[in-house]
Amino acid sequence: MILLIDNFDGRMREFYKYITNICSDLIVVRNDEMCCDDILAMNPNGIIIGSGVGEVKDTGVCSDIIEAVLGKIPLLCIDLGAEILAEHIGCQFTKSPNENYSCFMAIDNTSPLFKEVPSAIRCTANIKRRVASPHFCTENVTFTARDEYDRYLAFEDREKNAFGICAYPVFFGEDGEKIMRNFVRISERNV
Repeated sequence: MILLIDNFDGRMREFYKYITNICSDLIVVRNDEMCCDDILAMNPNGIIIGSGVGEVKDTGVCSDIIEAVLGKIPLLCIDLGAEILAEHIGCQFTKSPNENYSCFMAIDNTSPLFKEVPSAIRCTANIKRRVASPHFCTENVTFTARDEYDRYLAFEDREKNAFGICAYPVFFGEDGEKIMRNFVRISERNV
């Protein structure tokens, strides 16, 4: 089972429909609906922490969940979720130098999350928030995608099966579906 944490993001309904085509065993929980212990008792194979509005401090139990499962259960953290993950694996975010739509992402195909994804994919994400900063990360963090504006949009701590993406995979078309299928496979191997 994959657990999807909803941080009250308006795009969650669209993302939910998208991911249920890939993973039939999915449970959605809002970030203020359950305590961390109750979520862990559900024994998920993988956890997706979605985006949201506001700041990291507004994400309920998400930080506690990441702290409790990091290195034990695969994590895919998206947008605001990626900011939370970054704090736990030694990476900082910085304000995006521009608010342009990303049209292209260069991908590191050695990442298990991007397996069989072309090395360049189309993207229709509007990156307004913040992006991962290569200048403020520990050596365990690998950057796995950046856009044509040289903004780092994906990172991972491979040893801990923790992946961060600064935009919903639904904005990556068919390649986003491959990314989500890869995360489901990573989670299934965790059983």
